[in-house]
Amino acid sequence: MLISEGVDLSGYAVQAHNKNYEFWQRDSLAVHLYSRKVAYQKLDYIHLNPLAERWQLVTDPCDYTYSTAKFYEQGVKEFSFIKDLMPDVVPITPLLYIACCLLLLFYPIEIFNCFPNPISINL
Repeated sequence: MLISEGVDLSGYAVQAHNKNYEFWQRDSLAVHLYSRKVAYQKLDYIHLNPLAERWQLVTDPCDYTYSTAKFYEQGVKEFSFIKDLMPDVVPITPLLYIACCLLLLFYPIEIFNCFPNPISINL
């Protein structure tokens, strides 16, 4: 598709057995995901990156075509290869979010004791 539009891809050409072009910078500094908290932090970073001031690709993480944000936030699995990072976490639906907010008004500490893992709610 890109070649038919006259885009020069020669700057991205690589000599590899499994691909002709490489668009992302290879980085040998892999981040070790030594805990769930770190994994969630990196997942949030990845989901929010398209919204960053530098890119401004979308206004909602779920709107970015190549993101798993829609899977984690809405339960929509658009990619067959997605492995759920949070299989035992209670999904946060809008109704559950509202219920949690109401409970927090009356029971500010007790609500978090009912969840097996820390929860992260992205608005």
